[in-house]
Amino acid sequence: MDLRQKFTFNGHSSTDFGLHIDGSGVCNAPERDTDSLVIPGRNGALTVDNGRYGNATVEYAVGLHGDDTQPRIDAVREWLLTAVGYRRLEDTYHPDEYRQARYSGSVEWDINRLARCGEATLTFDCWPQRFLKSGEDVLTVASGGKLYNPTGCAALPLIRLTLTGDAKLNVGGVQMSVAGYTGPMWIDCDLQDAYYNNTNLNKYLTAPEFPVLRAGATQVSWSGGIAKCEVVPRWWRL
Repeated sequence: MDLRQKFTFNGHSSTDFGLHIDGSGVCNAPERDTDSLVIPGRNGALTVDNGRYGNATVEYAVGLHGDDTQPRIDAVREWLLTAVGYRRLEDTYHPDEYRQARYSGSVEWDINRLARCGEATLTFDCWPQRFLKSGEDVLTVASGGKLYNPTGCAALPLIRLTLTGDAKLNVGGVQMSVAGYTGPMWIDCDLQDAYYNNTNLNKYLTAPEFPVLRAGATQVSWSGGIAKCEVVPRWWRL
């Protein structure tokens, strides 16, 4: 186990507690969500693809030692078990990525009081996406410009517009129309919502669907009153 490696979660780093970690369980991949359908009179089974991936499990084997082992064990339990819902999880094994994770299960330690040390396996239930930190960058796009997805996974971007009048925005062949609104509008293709701050703006937006940024190049163009178009691409990989 290595003190130089670390992970951060729920506002703290593993180094805050002096944890030595082994990241042998950090590369687990999610499974494709499919169902098998058996039809009487037909050999074999059909596979029904549900168009999604299940969650992935990430595990860290951790250890600590010293005269203050028990207080630090208690502090680790409190750190992990008080986290509610999914939180950002980062580690030094994948420095350019992060996950959305929740701590799974209890925190059980194997304690050797004579050697003043303890070991445990910390398990996180994670969304299937390994989000790229570069996908958090705000990209300014000119009409006719292209966005390049560096992964093979279709991303659901946040599109930030500054509107001066009615406009039509085309992203990868999906055309969205905005009418009757001026000012900032954020189009969240993951939430499938248009808003700014706490104001819902869906009534000003018409679109057959929300666009995605597929592998490779996606062209962005518009006509009408768009003074500025910014995109937070949200790249991710499996």
